[in-house]
This record gives sequence, C-alpha cells and structure tokens, in this order.
Amino acid sequence: MTDKMKQEAGNNSQLVQAQTINCTIQREVSKEEAEKIVNELFVQKAQELTSVARETASKRTEEFGKVLIPRIEKIENTLASFSDPEFQILLGLANKTAMQTDNVDEYKLLSELLAHKIQKHEDKK
Repeated sequence: MTDKMKQEAGNNSQLVQAQTINCTIQREVSKEEAEKIVNELFVQKAQELTSVARETASKRTEEFGKVLIPRIEKIENTLASFSDPEFQILLGLANKTAMQTDNVDEYKLLSELLAHKIQKHEDKK
C-alpha cells in the first residue's frame, strides 16, 4: 500500500519528501571540550608507549597544542569541527605525528594542514 504525496514549492524553496527521515545534528563544542578531545586522543595513543616515551610524547603533544590552538582559533566555527569524527581522526593522526618529533616547524606544518581541513569543511557549507 503506497500513499501518494504531493508537494508544491515557491521560488528559492527546498522540498523534502520521505516516509522516514533520519537526521543527525552536530553541535559545536566549547574550547574546553576541544582541549579535552585533544587530551583524550593523547591518552589513547600514550597507552601504547613505555613510561619514558610517554613522558617525551606528553611534552611534545603539549608543545604541539601550543602551536595548534592559536592557529585554529583564528578560523570561524573551528570548534564545530571538533564534533566531526573525520576531524577527530585527523587530529589524532596529527597528534601521533607530533609525538614523533620535537621540531616546531613540523608542528606548524601539522597545524596548517588541520587549519586547511577546517577551512575546507567550512567552505562546503
């Protein structure tokens, strides 16, 4: 048994017609929640390391954060990206890469790549 549906629309309108609509709403996270996400990702990766390596990785992650946060704070709607699983995965990979070096220029490059991803995502909207 099918129900007939009919819609009419005016100029500049958008119609949606469906039997069932599943909707996912992403909310913007606060700066504190974003910092917590960065720290949680570090903890996950740090569990794979020995205590000496963990201490070094922790210092490097902190230094990377000092470069990353000021860079991405400049971008409009940055915090919304932190609720996106794709961005969290990329952030985790960048964090993992930052743990492998103490080179500030590499932290800056990673920060630029993440900033570009945020800006590209915003441009899609």
